[in-house]
Amino acid sequence: MKDLAILSLLFFLLSSQFSAISGFHEIFGQYAREVVLPCSFNPHTNKIIHWQRPAEEQDIVVHSHYYGKDQLTKQAAEYLNRTALFYDEIENGNASLILKQLHLQDEGLYKCYVTTIQEAFLKVTAFGSSSLSYATQNNEVVLQCSAEGVHPLPTITWSSARGSVDETRRTEGTIGGLMTVTSELNIANSSEAFKCLIQSPVLNLNWTGVWEKPEHLFIDEYDEALLPCYFPSSLNLTDVMVSWSLTGNRNLASFNNSMAVVEDPRVKWVQVNKQSNFSIVLKDLTISDNGNYLCSISSPDYMQLAMTSLSVGKKTITDRRVTVMFVVLFCVLLAAGVFLYWQPRGIHHREQAPGRRAVNPGMY
Repeated sequence: MKDLAILSLLFFLLSSQFSAISGFHEIFGQYAREVVLPCSFNPHTNKIIHWQRPAEEQDIVVHSHYYGKDQLTKQAAEYLNRTALFYDEIENGNASLILKQLHLQDEGLYKCYVTTIQEAFLKVTAFGSSSLSYATQNNEVVLQCSAEGVHPLPTITWSSARGSVDETRRTEGTIGGLMTVTSELNIANSSEAFKCLIQSPVLNLNWTGVWEKPEHLFIDEYDEALLPCYFPSSLNLTDVMVSWSLTGNRNLASFNNSMAVVEDPRVKWVQVNKQSNFSIVLKDLTISDNGNYLCSISSPDYMQLAMTSLSVGKKTITDRRVTVMFVVLFCVLLAAGVFLYWQPRGIHHREQAPGRRAVNPGMY
């Protein structure tokens, strides 16, 4: 009988007495996370909370609560184990719904039936992972600024010290209902620094990728090269990851928050400092070390690429340092010969004739 009374009361609430809408909210929630749909009521009335979604044939039951507990026997399967209320705050008139693990299909209108009818329109957004990469393709050198797992599509803009820069091309796709987008910028024959900015059109979220002005080093073989990599300490980044690699070839070193790793025995970190300095030194250079060295610094909302082009030259007999070395060596040998020639000779015994007895000076 009590259940019948409750159902009758719900029918009364939904069909007649509280048909007027007393509140409307537009809510943005992020894909795979949780969101709160607001709803409040007069705590001195019957504490019956009923959340529904309008549908063509029959409204979808999202969450029901009465008799002091959840009543979910009629709950739609797609919301199973994904809804909850603020149970400690119901006595204070809080009927807000917690919706977990958001799906794209969760987007739409929700109605909260308490002492009034309140509506919330949920927009599901996704701002997945972003990246900046360097590539050579079809005789082009390009930067690729990408966003994966997004909804709706974000805006992507390029800029340099000269101002905004037009992208070369853009590609878009869909994976599992979420979208991907890649903006490319051809940087062949350019020595500028560039910035890529990815912005959500509905959320106050953005991601920044920075391409530093390339360095060019000319070092002789057998010497060592300082490969620079810095970024502003004012960014105060967290969850910082760094990697050094010879593009298209091998990894050299990496850093993950507090752990620095060296994968080439000829590499050493200059000063591992997650606030600014991630430079490395490459020792005992050979001709095979010629190439482009890429330093990648990344965090959840920032990425920076710094490339150093290294040209290793072969030493020859006319090399100035070799000439200086021979001059120094010649001077050292000459000085040693002069020193030995003028060294005091001391007292030597005369060679005695055969059969002649030596005279002891102390006898006289």
